[in-house]
Amino acid sequence: MVGVHRRGFLGILVRGLAAGGLASALRPCQGWAASQDGLPQGLGSWVGQALEYKVSCSLVEDFAEGQIWVQGISSSRKYLAVMKTRLQGIVGVLALQRTDLLASLVEWEPDRGRFVPLWHADQVARQGSWRRKVLVFEARGEAYTEHKLGPDGSRKRKVPQQGRPLDDPLSAFLNWRAGVYGPLKPGQTFLIDNLARKDPLALRLRVATEEEARSKRPGSQSDQWAFLLQADLDRELAESLRGSLEGWLDTQWVPLYARANNVRLVGEVWARLSGRWRLLEPELARAPEPPLEGSRWNV
Repeated sequence: MVGVHRRGFLGILVRGLAAGGLASALRPCQGWAASQDGLPQGLGSWVGQALEYKVSCSLVEDFAEGQIWVQGISSSRKYLAVMKTRLQGIVGVLALQRTDLLASLVEWEPDRGRFVPLWHADQVARQGSWRRKVLVFEARGEAYTEHKLGPDGSRKRKVPQQGRPLDDPLSAFLNWRAGVYGPLKPGQTFLIDNLARKDPLALRLRVATEEEARSKRPGSQSDQWAFLLQADLDRELAESLRGSLEGWLDTQWVPLYARANNVRLVGEVWARLSGRWRLLEPELARAPEPPLEGSRWNV
């Protein structure tokens, strides 16, 4: 299970699918159009909602769980997207209760028709240890400073303006769902090649045609699994995954099930939607600052 321990399957899926594998919006549309206030239509139907997933493999059932949610920021066009996962059971014990936490603060820019990341944080924590990477964006999302923090100190590097908008994994999700990379419809292919990372990584996503989806859909799920999203990785991702990923979404574009077919040491791994609920605090009074303090972080 070492390969799974390193990044956590839900984290791998978000990185691998960038947007569509696990956290699609809770409203059907063919890409968001601008509403009267300049925000994407349908935003209010999923902001403040939480989705929960369970992760299994052939060796261990439900060895990890994760939640994904989005909160609005009062009196602004800013939003906080969060994904939190943890290993549990015997796997959690062996991995020293590992938890992964990703969060992004983004702002909708109606003149550009996209979400622009303001900061992104990615933390891995175990009993007695933690490490975190924080990207603080500048120049309307075209440059950033990378901070690497841990119990032993911190260091940073500055990435100059790239002349194009950049995305972190969670802002890529929002922009994919907003139709920035193309309209959401069967047969559509998306190429996302502007992720803010040290090593270039182009992600190719595709919504299968209705005929392809029908041929692969299990008969027991004919009334629920509506859209099939596919991703192919041309090199290893997150030190444990390469090959293909598939995700099934319902008629509301809510992801119900996702599967990776080549995770190191364990082979096939899958995640399923296990619950959803309304957040107790769907809107925050103010935008949180990037977590640059030298201590373990929580949301």
